[in-house]
Amino acid sequence: MENTMIGKSLFTGRQVELTELDPEKDAQAISIWTKQPAFNRKFFNSTFKPRPMSEVKKKLQEMLKEADENRQAIYFAIRKINSPELIGMLWFPWVDAQHQTSSMYLSFGEREDLASLGQEALDLATYYAFMELSLHRLAVTLGADEPEWIALIEENGFLREVLRRENIFTEGHYLDEYVYALLKPEWKERQSRRS
Repeated sequence: MENTMIGKSLFTGRQVELTELDPEKDAQAISIWTKQPAFNRKFFNSTFKPRPMSEVKKKLQEMLKEADENRQAIYFAIRKINSPELIGMLWFPWVDAQHQTSSMYLSFGEREDLASLGQEALDLATYYAFMELSLHRLAVTLGADEPEWIALIEENGFLREVLRRENIFTEGHYLDEYVYALLKPEWKERQSRRS
């Protein structure tokens, strides 16, 4: 199975590619996405409110600078191949090299893109995590308001490990939060069955 992965692109799939984030060009799209509670919660980790482009640009610049200095977080833009338009983001907010573990956030601006391109983006993300970062465990935290993501990661072998009851307060409601994880041997087994 390892041999089938040799030569596979880390960053380019059939329809999407992982590229660098550009605070100047990508802030406008991300500003629109901040109207989504789940995205806002992950990206800003603070009070839910739409964010102006200037605030998003500043946040992107700070995140990328800190990632460059600390070398613990990794950020990618998700774009359709040969298109400059930002359609999603992938980020690993921390990578613990000693224990070979990390968490991952994957977001799309539009539900239609999640439905049509989410599987390919998740494939690129997990391939990068397990083959390039050499992780043993990859975790994903999702709220109950993200049913499409929950379905996608469950279909891809992530197991629910933690239920945090009513841990998220958004738009006047308390929501459950879930932590899922996938181990490298589980991922490899699924890859061999797909080949």
